[in-house]
Amino acid sequence: MWTKRILILAPTLLLILLLQSYFWVPTYEEQTKGNPKRLTEYITASSADAVILNPILSADSASAQIESLVFESLIDRDENLNFRGRLAKSWEIYEEAYLWTKKGDIAQLKTIAKDLSEISSISVVQKKEDKAKIRLVLNKVNPDIFHKLAKRCKYIFPPFEHNPVILFHLRKEVVFHDGHPFTANDVKFTYEAIMDPKNISPRISDFEPVKKVEILDPFTVK
Repeated sequence: MWTKRILILAPTLLLILLLQSYFWVPTYEEQTKGNPKRLTEYITASSADAVILNPILSADSASAQIESLVFESLIDRDENLNFRGRLAKSWEIYEEAYLWTKKGDIAQLKTIAKDLSEISSISVVQKKEDKAKIRLVLNKVNPDIFHKLAKRCKYIFPPFEHNPVILFHLRKEVVFHDGHPFTANDVKFTYEAIMDPKNISPRISDFEPVKKVEILDPFTVK
């Protein structure tokens, strides 16, 4: 007897449920009556719980996803994938190159450099016997400039060192959660903490190309 009732009632209840779902479909406005903020809130899910909320030490994607909402970077990209400032309000990119030339060619090299718009300054760093060590500052990263110099100056040697340089100008109004102001010291500390072998940071490979970080003033990092 109960079996027959169950077999009759179960399909009937299912049919009623389907019918009410078909005839009564609440609008989004009706769904948000209990919480109007849902109209302006963005809710996302994480693949898992964060293991550690320290960007220097974390290696899993779940932690990185949450960290990206908590920690700021110097720069990031906008919706068009162009760089934009975050903790850095602006930045400059240039190059420093070092090469050797004959002492007698220093004057000629300086004259040639004046004709090349890519070179912003040239100076003698060291003199050794009949050679001179020259420092070039380029207003942008341009490896072809050395070929131009070699064509016009007979005794110029290939650069033995050339370093792209980024000069970050930091925002002055930024503070940590405890009110401590954000300065260039914090940028250098973060870099050194990542590169410290004791921390075994998974970010080391990302920063290995950086030779050094210099503080020029409290809000300027080179």
